[in-house]
Amino acid sequence: MCKINGLMIRLTGRLPKGHRFYCGRYHRGRAKFIYIPTHGRHVLDGKFSYKRKLEHGRYRKAEGRYERNIKTGKWSFVRSGRNTTIRLEANFKNGALDGDLLYTCEERTIAGSMRTNLKMTIADGKVKGAIEGKFGKGSFSGRCDDNGQPHGTWSVVIKKLLHSNDELREVWRHGNLVYTDLQEEEKYPNPEASFFRARFNYILSEDINRLLSIAPQGSRNISLAI
Repeated sequence: MCKINGLMIRLTGRLPKGHRFYCGRYHRGRAKFIYIPTHGRHVLDGKFSYKRKLEHGRYRKAEGRYERNIKTGKWSFVRSGRNTTIRLEANFKNGALDGDLLYTCEERTIAGSMRTNLKMTIADGKVKGAIEGKFGKGSFSGRCDDNGQPHGTWSVVIKKLLHSNDELREVWRHGNLVYTDLQEEEKYPNPEASFFRARFNYILSEDINRLLSIAPQGSRNISLAI
């Protein structure tokens, strides 16, 4: 028997008028969702969950809520591989990313696990305001202006023994790199390829955008970059 949050019997008794519940095969995986039947394509309208199992224990997963085929509220996405699990919690408003976005990537190696997590805010399809979290052993902080461009000081601080820290900094002015702590021969003449911008855009394009594509229906403005 299929269930949503373990409440299959009670849920089916509380479905809004004209709605139905589905549990079964869906886009090469399995899904549970509430929908409005139509003569054409059914309209998703309510809780939605999807999981696709792959070989070697890998899987893709998405959970959230639709209103008339449009993503709304809080959604979660997971891509789990052999040695890496990537998670995303995002908020949607009228199908567009809007609000806090939390990204976590855990990489497992013989030497142990390495975790990256970042918290940021999305508005008008852009990363805006403070960004904070952790890159491996270092604490990260940065900021984007209202146009989604790096602005102010971006840094990673790595705590060391005897209360000392190592810090790597870049200073930005509305998308223009004006200072970096990297050695002269390591500086990037192209601000688009600076250390932080390149690393951050890799996460946005290769991880976050791919996570959002697990359940693309009902999304707008899901291609992020700074």
